[in-house]
Amino acid sequence: MSDPTTSAPAPARGLGVHRGVPAAAVILGLAHAAGGVDKFEAGGLYSHANYLKNMDRMATASRGVVSAVMDDEAVCGLLGYVLLALGWRCCWG
Repeated sequence: MSDPTTSAPAPARGLGVHRGVPAAAVILGLAHAAGGVDKFEAGGLYSHANYLKNMDRMATASRGVVSAVMDDEAVCGLLGYVLLALGWRCCWG
């Protein structure tokens, strides 16, 4: 039997949280950046023309389905750039 006067060892206090937060920020940043880059792709090629085509398709597909904010073509037109900037900000502060 165990001795009732002995308490359980205290949990180790290290830098686990301090290492985990930047790691999570990098992972989320890379995911946002990948989402932003994906908006520029069509048929294996990346270009601004493909971006405009993809955003036009997204804007027309979301009409009447998603909120009124996504109906605005300007919002869809900026989405890829916002995701790239957010990814950069999350990864490299």
